This record gives sequence, structure tokens and C-alpha cells, in this order.
Amino acid sequence: MLGYGASDVVETLSYQRIADAVVQLLDDLGVARATLVGESFGGMHALHTAIHYPDRDARLVLTNTSPAFGMDGTVAEELQAARLGPLDAGQQPSDFAEAVLASIAGPGLSDEAMKMRVAAFGRISAVALRVAIECLPSNDVRGHLAASEAPIRFNELVPDFISEHPLPEEVK
Repeated sequence: MLGYGASDVVETLSYQRIADAVVQLLDDLGVARATLVGESFGGMHALHTAIHYPDRDARLVLTNTSPAFGMDGTVAEELQAARLGPLDAGQQPSDFAEAVLASIAGPGLSDEAMKMRVAAFGRISAVALRVAIECLPSNDVRGHLAASEAPIRFNELVPDFISEHPLPEEVK
């Protein structure tokens, strides 16, 4: 992902830019179509990639994500203040990784899985985390899902979304 790992640091991030980067990676790997798997923010990446590049995804597998930010009642300003506060206080993501991940982990997460998540989160630069958190609230693909040609499997989708926006059977 842009700004993570060995990729270039970015000053701003958008879902279009993320989708472009996913497709560039597929091109670099010589992959014409892929099953996109995403959890949380990564699920949002997969959704936007499928919407902007429908010919590149064979199917989507998404967990702990949402087609629109805030559907679970999260308020953008509150989330951003909570997540950016430690950065503003001079901490690095590794300093507060465990607390953040414990607050969003589902039940039954093994200690080993938590350790792997904490290690991965701790490798995110402060700049990359900041631009990702600033990007989060702009996620809203509800109007595009029914047109997706790829089968989509949501796990733990916000239930109210399905009742308010019926999805075709093949995307449930």
C-alpha cells in the first residue's frame, strides 16, 4: 500500500490512488484478474479497486469492513482525534499498536494473531498512518455495489446496510 513498507511516502491518500496502486501491483506481477481479500481498511481498498477497475477482480472476500464509513456509528472526527492524538503527541505507531488493535479485534483472536497484527501495525510509518486515517471517512461505495460483476462475500458487514440497501443474491 502507498506509504507502507518500502513504498514511497505519500502526503495525501485517496481511494482512487489506492486502487491505482493495487492495479499497478497486479500489472507488475503480471496478474490479469485477482481475488481481492481485504480486512478493515484493506476491505475498503478491495472495494474501491473492484469499482474503479471491474475487469481486474475475479471476486472479493471482505471481513470487518464496511461499504461506507460510519455505518457502525463511528464519528469521523472522534476516530481521527483518537487515532491521531498519539501521533500528535510524538508517539510512533508501534507505541500504541496493541491498544488500537485490541480495541477493534473481534472475539476469539488468538494471541499469535494479535502479535502478528501488532508487529505489522508497528511497521507503519507515522506519516503513512496519518494519511490513511485522514482518508478513511471518504469511503462510501454503497451506490456502486449492485453494479459489481464480481461476487462479493462480506463477513461481519454492518447489518443495517443490508436491510436499507438490498444487495443482489450473488453479493450477499
